[in-house]
Amino acid sequence: MTHPIAVLGGGIWGSVLARHLFRKGRQVHLWEFLPEKAQFLQENRTLEHLPELDLPKEIRVTSNLQEALKQAQGLLVALPSEFIRTTLRHISEIPDAKALEWVLSVSKGLEAETFQTPCEITEQILPHLRGRIFAFSGPSFAKEVLRGVPTRIILAGPKSPNRLLEKIRVLLQGPPLFIECSSDRKGVELGGALKNAVALGCGICDGLGYGANAKAALLVQGLAEIAALGKKLGADPETFYGLSGLGDLVATSAAPYSRNRTLGEKLGLGKTLPEALSEIPTVTEGIRAVACAFQLAQRLKLPTPLIESIYLIAQGRLPPAQLINQLRWNGTA
Repeated sequence: MTHPIAVLGGGIWGSVLARHLFRKGRQVHLWEFLPEKAQFLQENRTLEHLPELDLPKEIRVTSNLQEALKQAQGLLVALPSEFIRTTLRHISEIPDAKALEWVLSVSKGLEAETFQTPCEITEQILPHLRGRIFAFSGPSFAKEVLRGVPTRIILAGPKSPNRLLEKIRVLLQGPPLFIECSSDRKGVELGGALKNAVALGCGICDGLGYGANAKAALLVQGLAEIAALGKKLGADPETFYGLSGLGDLVATSAAPYSRNRTLGEKLGLGKTLPEALSEIPTVTEGIRAVACAFQLAQRLKLPTPLIESIYLIAQGRLPPAQLINQLRWNGTA
């Protein structure tokens, strides 16, 4: 009998991946922080914002971290970036955490205070797992995965003699998920986080009523800016032109159900940030992402005029119509 996999985060993506792992033949424990949400999911096997979800009754849903980690082989982290450090600190005090063989982060974001990625935070809090911490990112709307839409994602992390990267790929591989492997974990995580900043800008374009031409120009410049940031931070810039950068950005900037694009659209329509956020019921990482991207660029003395303008618009310090002026229409940097 195989040991269970503990999935942290009973939101849309965590629940869909828990279901996928169960359908692959694994025992799964699903942890949700809020007891009332855990109870609702345990009793109804679905989510308010994803009513089509049919979570198998064999998946144990709990708000107790100790129960979730009991005899767990691996840990899949599907939490908003702001909650990762605190949750992992609690996990570090649980005896079963010492027996974990690997951690897989599917979270897309950066920690505001440190600019660390989820995997870097994990290495800091659970140092005994260094070399066994992986990132999973790419264009992967949970609703589409649940519907069985073919989805290609990148699994990134160190290659080791025990071929753990390949073992995790095999664990996840299977319709509708098709997995590529990469050794550039930093680039994959940064692509997944920073593209949300550009997606906000694409949404602002939509709110302003600009068409595909302006949006395409924004995508190209935005991708160049986040790739330059990634290079300064030690990532391979080519990674940003793959699934976790360009691929994820295209999906996030175009899909009508993208939360970050939708948030940007509301800003483009003239709503304030609090007004726009109040109309989106689930977590939107884009505001944190654009703040981190702007602050990182300032620290690194790297010109990122598009990211800066998106940040200022989100803060209410620049009119949305000024966004288009930050694009390099004359072809110069």
